[in-house]
Amino acid sequence: MNKPCPFCGGTKASIVSGSTFRWHAVECAECGARCGEIRIRMPVKDYGKENEQSAWDAWNERAGE
Repeated sequence: MNKPCPFCGGTKASIVSGSTFRWHAVECAECGARCGEIRIRMPVKDYGKENEQSAWDAWNERAGE
């Protein structure tokens, strides 16, 4: 289960990709907060699934936990 936004508490977040599809991040649909960009590891097996999970992991990471 993914955590709510650490800024607004929103629960609607989704994966966004860079314009060149070389990175993924998770972005809150309610306030626009975004985790750091996760660079896509090459070669890509299963196009980006591992990288998308890494973005969700970054989103769910909270300092001090």
